[in-house]
Amino acid sequence: LLMPYIAGVLLANAFHESLPNEITFLSIAICGLLFLIVYYYKFKKSVLFNLLVIPVFTSLAMGFTIICVKVPTNFENEVIWNGIIYEKPLLKNNSILLPIKLSPKEFKTNGIFRSQKLWLYTTKDISMFDSITIGDAVFFKGKLDRIKNYGNPDEFDYAGFMLQKGIAFQTFIPKENILIVPQNKLIFKKLITGIHEKGIEIIRAQINNTDAFAIVSALTLGEKTYLSDELKQNYANAGAIHILAVSGLHVGIIYLFINFLFGFSSNFYRLGKYKILVTILIIWLYAFLTGLSPSVSRAALMFSFFSLAEGLKRDVSYFNILGGTALLLLLVNPLLLYNVGFQLSFLAVGGIVYFQPLLFKLMSTSYSASNYVIKLFSLTLAAQLVTAPLTIYYFNQFPTYFWLTNIIVVPFVGITLASSLLFMLLSFIPVLSNLLSSMTEFILIAINKSIALVNDFPFAVINSIHLSLPSLLIVYSIIISITLWIRFRRASYFIVSLCLFFTGLSITVYNQATQVQSSEIVFYSHPQGVYIGICDKDKSALLIKNRSEDSNQFLTHYLNKHWRKNNKHGETTVFNLDSTYYNTPNQLNKFRFDSLQSLVIYDKPVYKMSDKSGITYFCVTENVWPPKWKVNAESIIIQNQVSTLISEKWHDYARLHNIAIYDIEKTGALIFSFNQ
Repeated sequence: LLMPYIAGVLLANAFHESLPNEITFLSIAICGLLFLIVYYYKFKKSVLFNLLVIPVFTSLAMGFTIICVKVPTNFENEVIWNGIIYEKPLLKNNSILLPIKLSPKEFKTNGIFRSQKLWLYTTKDISMFDSITIGDAVFFKGKLDRIKNYGNPDEFDYAGFMLQKGIAFQTFIPKENILIVPQNKLIFKKLITGIHEKGIEIIRAQINNTDAFAIVSALTLGEKTYLSDELKQNYANAGAIHILAVSGLHVGIIYLFINFLFGFSSNFYRLGKYKILVTILIIWLYAFLTGLSPSVSRAALMFSFFSLAEGLKRDVSYFNILGGTALLLLLVNPLLLYNVGFQLSFLAVGGIVYFQPLLFKLMSTSYSASNYVIKLFSLTLAAQLVTAPLTIYYFNQFPTYFWLTNIIVVPFVGITLASSLLFMLLSFIPVLSNLLSSMTEFILIAINKSIALVNDFPFAVINSIHLSLPSLLIVYSIIISITLWIRFRRASYFIVSLCLFFTGLSITVYNQATQVQSSEIVFYSHPQGVYIGICDKDKSALLIKNRSEDSNQFLTHYLNKHWRKNNKHGETTVFNLDSTYYNTPNQLNKFRFDSLQSLVIYDKPVYKMSDKSGITYFCVTENVWPPKWKVNAESIIIQNQVSTLISEKWHDYARLHNIAIYDIEKTGALIFSFNQ
C-alpha cells in the first residue's frame, strides 16, 4: 500500500498544474476502496484484486496531494480577513509574528472550502505581545503575499518547507489595522503550551550553563530556539546532530521508562488493564509537548502499535509497523514525503532494524563487555549505512568520527533525558531537583567538551561533497543489490551492483571530462541587499551593497556551494559597494575581470560618461532614472530594490535602445557564463 501511495504523491506534486482537480482522483479512490471492502473476502487472493490496490492508493495520494499543493488565487485583493491564532506568537527583532489559521470561508478553490495558515507580521509592541494568547480571534484588512523562494542557485526550498506545514502566505499589517478579540478556544493547545513554557522556566532556573540549558530544552521539550549556531555545527560535524532533535531515541526512552514503572502491573489486574492506554496517552502527550515533528510522530505511532501488539499478544513485524506508520502520516500530510527529517527518520529505523542484527552477528565476541560496545557501534553503522548518501545529498558533508561520537554520547543521552524529566517533575522537592539538575548539567558539560574534542580531530568532517539525484539513486540501488546478494547468494545481484557502480563511475568521469571550463557571474536575488558573485578562472569575488545581517550566508552558502558544486575553487574577495571609495559623484562604478569585459553598478545619477563602450552588464541597484545618454551594454539588470515605477522606465529605455533587460524581482537570480 505504501509504495503506490508514494508514487501518487510524487506524480501529483510534479504534474499538479496540468492534472484534473482533486475531486476526480478522490472519487476514483473512494469507488475503488468501496469495491475492495465489499469484495475483500471473495477476491482477496486474486491477482486482479491485488493489482486494483495500486491505482486506488495512487489516486488517493494524488487527490490528497493536490489539496495540499494547489494554493488559492483569490488572495491578492485588499479585503477584511478573519482567523484564529493557533500557535504562540513570536517576538522578533523588529516585529511580532502571529501564526494565524484563516477561516475556511475566506478561501474557495475548486469548489472546496479550505482552512489556510498565514504568518502575519505586525508592528513590535511589547504590551500587545503580552496580551495575545492562543485561540484569540484576529480581524485585519490587507492583501496576502504568497511565500516564494528568491530563485537563487542551490538555495533552500523555503516555500516548499513552509507548504509542508500548510503555510502558503505571509503579510505585514500595522498594529493599528488589527483587531484581536480574546476567545476561549484551542484549550488543549493552550494547556500544552503552558506546560511547555513552565518546563522551560524550571530548566532555566536549574541549569546555569548556557549550552547545557539549550541542550536540555532541546532534549526534553524539543525547544531549539536556544541552541547556538556554533553548538549545532559542532554536533553536526561530530555526527551527533540527531541527539539535539527529539526523535525515536527519546520517545523510546520514555516508552521504556513507562514500562519500567508499570512493570509490576501484571500482578494487579486493574492496573494491568490500563497499562496500554496510559502508555499510549503519555507517549502522545510527550509528542504534542515537543511539537509533533515528523520523527516524533513516527516514533509515537510506532510505539503505540508496539503497545497494542503487546496488549493483544500479537507478533510484531517491525517493517509492517514502519510501513503502516509512514502510510498513516502521509495520509494526514502527503508533503511530509519531502521533509528531510521524515526521510532520515524512516531510513535510519529501517537500516537499524535490518542491518544492525547482521552487523552485530558478524562482529560479536564471547565477551559481554566488548559486545556492549559492538552493539552500539553496529547500531550506529547500520543507521549511517542507509542515511549517509541522503545526508551527503542534502548537506554536502560527512562526519568521519560519527561512530566514536555515538559510542561515547548515546549511553549518556538516556541518563540525561531521564534525569532532566525527573528534576522537572520533582521541582517541588528542591533537594532532589537540585541534585538531579546538577548531575544533568555536569554530564552535558562533559558531553559538549567531548564533542568539541572530536571536532578538533584531523579530518573530523569531509566538506564539499556533492551528490546529484541520479547519483543518489545509483548509490541506493547498489546498497540494495549488495544486500540482496548477501542475503540470497545469487550472482545476478552482485553483477547488477557492479554494473551500477561502473555506470555511476562512468557518468562522473564523463561529466568531469566534458565540463566546459567557463567563468560565471551571478546576480543574486535578495529583497534587502545587492549580491553579485563573479568567478573568473581561479579567482572569485562577491560584490555587496546595502549589506544585511545575512551577508555571510550568501558568501558561505549560495556562493561557495554553487561554485564548489561546479568544481570552481579559489579564495573569494568581498567588495563593499557602500564604502566611500565607490561613491564618487558623477562617476560609474566599473569592474573588470580577466574574462569579463565590464560590469557597471549604476546606483547614482551620472550625467556624462566619456567611456561608453565595452559594457557587458549594466546593473541598476537604486531608484535612479535612466540617463539621457545611451548605455552601450549587452544587458541591463534591474535589482530587487528598484521600485516598480523606475523599473518600468528602464524597460521603456531598453526597448528604445534595443538592449536586453532582466528584472530580478520577477526572474529570480541570473547566471551568465563566459568562456575563459
